[in-house]
Amino acid sequence: MQQNVIKTKGRPKDPEKRATIMEAAGKLFLEQGYEGTSLDAIAARAGVSKLTVYSHFNDKAGLFTCLVTCKCKEYATGNSLDELQQLPTELALTRLADNYMKLILNPDVLAFHRLMITDAGDNRELTALFYDSGPKVAIEDLAGFLAEFTRVGKLRIEDCWRAADHFLSMLRGYIYWRALLNIETQPKPLQLRKHLNDCVAVFMRAYATENDNAGKNKRLS
Repeated sequence: MQQNVIKTKGRPKDPEKRATIMEAAGKLFLEQGYEGTSLDAIAARAGVSKLTVYSHFNDKAGLFTCLVTCKCKEYATGNSLDELQQLPTELALTRLADNYMKLILNPDVLAFHRLMITDAGDNRELTALFYDSGPKVAIEDLAGFLAEFTRVGKLRIEDCWRAADHFLSMLRGYIYWRALLNIETQPKPLQLRKHLNDCVAVFMRAYATENDNAGKNKRLS
């Protein structure tokens, strides 16, 4: 005789508790390093049980990946393809560039970059995890935008991944390095604006189509 088996769903995850765990983990990773931070310590700092941490993130690597991914998404606001396609190409690129610079100059992000450099020699799995969850995703996301701009005739790019990599590398430039090395943690607004405009202008000279003049001189002001 066949019996009906009723499957019950697990308890829904508490988003506030999840956010609290992530905040605690982020602080501890920066204070004690990745290897020096245990899930027990994260649970204690967050005021939850270790089992609760596991139920949200499976393991420490999953929690770290989620931290990096969520921080990137936080600065992707206003980057929807539909919205950007309504803008002149140069202005759309400037908005993408502005959000990217805000991300990489965020003090917590800079601190994580320094941590990854410190751990690069001893924990390549961790640094690969960071790259795959952060920098690699940023390149791939931008490449996707560039591919769509190319498809509709706003840009002419043969290798969108390479173009995206070049654009983000150009954006980082001296401003990022001075911030990373704690020489000048945050650039002056006018300095950053000029840097963004210059990078976008160079990119447009390389990849703009002949009939794409709608965005000319529509830069960040």
